[in-house]
Amino acid sequence: MGREVVKLFIKQMRRVLIDDCRRRLQKYKAVIEQNKREYARVLGESITEDLGQTVSMLGSRIHEHKLAVRRGDCLSQVAAHTYETGHEFNFAASKIVAHVRCKTSRESLEAWASVENSVRRFIDLAPAYRALRSHLRTGTTGV
Repeated sequence: MGREVVKLFIKQMRRVLIDDCRRRLQKYKAVIEQNKREYARVLGESITEDLGQTVSMLGSRIHEHKLAVRRGDCLSQVAAHTYETGHEFNFAASKIVAHVRCKTSRESLEAWASVENSVRRFIDLAPAYRALRSHLRTGTTGV
């Protein structure tokens, strides 16, 4: 009789654990879908399969940054910046600058997109490019 009670208890606990896992998985899927819609809104594009994959990768990367900040990971630049300056990142408002394949292109884009209060670093452009960047950002069309 004792063994049957233990087996019944184990069976019931398995059901409880499985139901709990299903509920957590549904919540997690809902958060992922919400993040996909948010990134699509930020990018101004509809969600396609390629965008969905990109968003999933970005979502997991941003999630890793959030976890690093929570646990105080000393190897994370985001966590280090948060603790050194007291700033908090608005991950929901983050945007994708561009995706490039080589280091030179990436560095050029980082220099183009960086401003004086950038998190990682401010990369100074040559004066001609600085003028072009300010002209394009203000949207002026004068000669």
